[in-house]
Amino acid sequence: MILNSIGTVSSISEGPFKIYFATDNGIFSYDKLDDQILFENTISRLIPNKKIKILLYDKLRDYFWILSDNKLYFKSSLGIYWRESDIDLSLYGSIKLGYSDESIIVYDSFNYVFIDPYTGSTNREYNLTSDIFNSIVWSDPLYLLDDLDRYLAPDGWEIRNSALYNYDSTKNIRITSIYKDSDGNKWLGTDKSLIIKIPSFSYRMQFIWYGLSKTKNTISHFHNGNYYFCDNQFIRMGSFSKNMIGDNVCSVFS
Repeated sequence: MILNSIGTVSSISEGPFKIYFATDNGIFSYDKLDDQILFENTISRLIPNKKIKILLYDKLRDYFWILSDNKLYFKSSLGIYWRESDIDLSLYGSIKLGYSDESIIVYDSFNYVFIDPYTGSTNREYNLTSDIFNSIVWSDPLYLLDDLDRYLAPDGWEIRNSALYNYDSTKNIRITSIYKDSDGNKWLGTDKSLIIKIPSFSYRMQFIWYGLSKTKNTISHFHNGNYYFCDNQFIRMGSFSKNMIGDNVCSVFS
């Protein structure tokens, strides 16, 4: 069994039935109907560079846009190949992607660049009015990070300064992206193959791990269609683990 590790989640977006997560290993999705996380092999397979910085799903036209290695790529959800926009993205600093009724917008902290949502060509005659600006849907509204301290982490963890720490601060998980979906749920990406969901009706974080909990495992078992992987440090190294609270110990895969 081969599992693509999520790694660091750099950006989050939303489609009609799925939440999409851009990572340094491609695109993953969370199916809102059956609560499953899957690697999006069809979408990720032909991405020129899988280390994605920003992901944007354009709901108006059913297109995906990604910023990767200072290049902007796009494809329809039914398309096979990614196309490259003609925009020059030799840019540094904070960059955002957004969409409006008529355009894809790239903002680099100083300038707004408008792109045709079907051809990827720069629209140099597009004018940004106040009405258009207010209608733009941006990727990853990071201002949502400001209120994270009011949410409750799972037992054994606490949140401080946009990062999660276990009870004795020997482990930490950095929040790398955040998104609020159409149902009011908040989704947090991290740098540890972990996705966090905060339901709209709750203040408690739900940890959603993906991938093996340990890079080395001494126990594996197949039962009732499930694979179980765990680590026993005493068997492997002759010593007891210092810390079990707040750690992800076992992995189960269907």
